[in-house]
Amino acid sequence: MTPRHLSLLLLMLCAALFAVGCGGDSDSDSGDSGGSSGDDAAESADLPEGTIGVELGEFFVKPSADSVAAGEVTFQVANAGDASHELVIYRTDEEADALEQDGGVAKLDEANVIDETDELSSGDEAELTVTLEAGSYLLLCNLPGHYSSGQVVAFTVT
Repeated sequence: MTPRHLSLLLLMLCAALFAVGCGGDSDSDSGDSGGSSGDDAAESADLPEGTIGVELGEFFVKPSADSVAAGEVTFQVANAGDASHELVIYRTDEEADALEQDGGVAKLDEANVIDETDELSSGDEAELTVTLEAGSYLLLCNLPGHYSSGQVVAFTVT
């Protein structure tokens, strides 16, 4: 085989590997918090009524649904990221990115903090069961720098 043919073969092999690596995997996690996918809907359908799955990662909060009926709600929280994260359930009419901050941490009115998990290491899970009234909430990670990096999502209780 000539050097030119070997180079061409190597180039084709690299292109094939690149195409496989860039191909879509319906179970993969892009880390994008911008909306629900079909996978989210399927995950939500697998959960009991009144239960919301929440995946945390760098730097997103991805609930299985963006709303739930008022009453008792269970949040099943999983840290899918490499860094530690937490989930804070916060009642507010403020926009997700509009909370006042100090050093990348949202200044929260403790009276509006419904509940929160402990700090979760990578792979850890937690469950929070709370009673929620109708209104607007935020689900956020408030570890230093996480809120300011966009680890927050609006959540509605109807």
